[in-house]
Amino acid sequence: MTNARRSRRSLTAASLCGAFCATGVVLMVRGGSADAGKGIPLAPQGVPAVPGPGVQTAPMAAVPGGVPMSGMVMPGAGGQPVRDRRPLFEVADGAALPGYEVKPLADGLATGQGFEPRALNNRGEIVGAIVEPGRDGERLRRHAVIYRNGRFDRIEPIGDFGRLSLTDINDRGQATGTLVRYRRGAPPLVHVARVAGGEVTDLGTLGEPTFTDSTGRQRAAPVQEFGPRIDGSGRVVVRVGDSLLRWTPGKKVERLGRGFALDVSPSGHVAGATGADDGSATVWLNDGTPVAASRGVARELHELTSDAGSVPDRSVVETVNDRQQAVVAVEVGTGGFSGRRMTLYYLWDGARRSRLAVMRGPQSGARINGSGDVAGFSSYVGEGRSIPYLYRKGKLYDLRAAVLRSSEWQIDAVTALNDRGQMIAFGRKEIGTFRPLLLTPVEKPLSATASPRPGAPSPRRASSAVAAPAPG
Repeated sequence: MTNARRSRRSLTAASLCGAFCATGVVLMVRGGSADAGKGIPLAPQGVPAVPGPGVQTAPMAAVPGGVPMSGMVMPGAGGQPVRDRRPLFEVADGAALPGYEVKPLADGLATGQGFEPRALNNRGEIVGAIVEPGRDGERLRRHAVIYRNGRFDRIEPIGDFGRLSLTDINDRGQATGTLVRYRRGAPPLVHVARVAGGEVTDLGTLGEPTFTDSTGRQRAAPVQEFGPRIDGSGRVVVRVGDSLLRWTPGKKVERLGRGFALDVSPSGHVAGATGADDGSATVWLNDGTPVAASRGVARELHELTSDAGSVPDRSVVETVNDRQQAVVAVEVGTGGFSGRRMTLYYLWDGARRSRLAVMRGPQSGARINGSGDVAGFSSYVGEGRSIPYLYRKGKLYDLRAAVLRSSEWQIDAVTALNDRGQMIAFGRKEIGTFRPLLLTPVEKPLSATASPRPGAPSPRRASSAVAAPAPG
């Protein structure tokens, strides 16, 4: 293998890992594994739902199609568990979805460079990093960028910081992330950063100089490097030490509690979990009020797995919109290799929850838009491949099929979704490496009789700008 090919492969792996890690999903099966997701959507009818106090479970209507599940059990006669052989993997006809225009985001970059997208706003602007090989065996180098109108605006770190990482962007074009300073013989120093009008502001550690670790010792408060999120008014939410903090321009920093955030809606609702990494799913409303989102779920999980002892009571809210609709993820099992792990997803509105899917393998983090569509979860099929899905109005759709009807791209993961239905995806053609893509829905759904591609599955200031032309 040539050095050039090695560089391309390492950049591809780095981009996938960076995108998945940048979602902030640090709980349970989250991470940058090449196994990004595969599982079993839509639990069969008859699985008993055990709601918690004051919580009702909305029924999920069955849809045609499906493949037999495996590894799941149902209570049988006498309360003894028996393996259920009914179809569980049920996916609606993708003809109801629009086709998608596919734009490779890395087109126009120099040879050896790659793009690592991390967040998408409703104007189609993307924050991320241009990645290029280090010199003489050094680590990969990342340069913070904002993608606007087909161009990459590069944002440089300030002061003596060696790196700026951007993790989120709102509809005003304001972004947030972290500044990192490397120190010989010591952990890197990480500060919270905010970018507005091309200017970088160092927010430090939001007033948290130290924290008490598990041994009772005082340590410098670490900032969650890929954790900052920003809402529509420019408020920044991030975990510093073991505290979840919210910075508001011109106001005192708020302490929301002990926990971490994975997403913030435009109006300021915060999705995440209380506690440490093994937390309990929580939504903080825009006024800072925490609301538990996982009551009763642990009991239901015992009805879904043959190894009840392996069911941890761990959950997280991965994403939330302004209507307070939230996607709750709960780990179903941790045994075996990563491809056998399963994650149960619920759509929750504060009073009712509806089961979305049970997915196999590591997940990249779901995203919900203002209409209640959910994308991002995917189900592992082996050999490092997965199938990403879109949940819309009670049905689950295979996104591969919708994309393949209008292009030759095979997508394996979706990491962002906006109110226009645009998505950041990773995919490849029949022969080639994974590429970051921007999917934009067409105006009308394609005809169900349209001929699919053969083999398709069925129904500081910006210091520089790099043009990224549309694919030819």
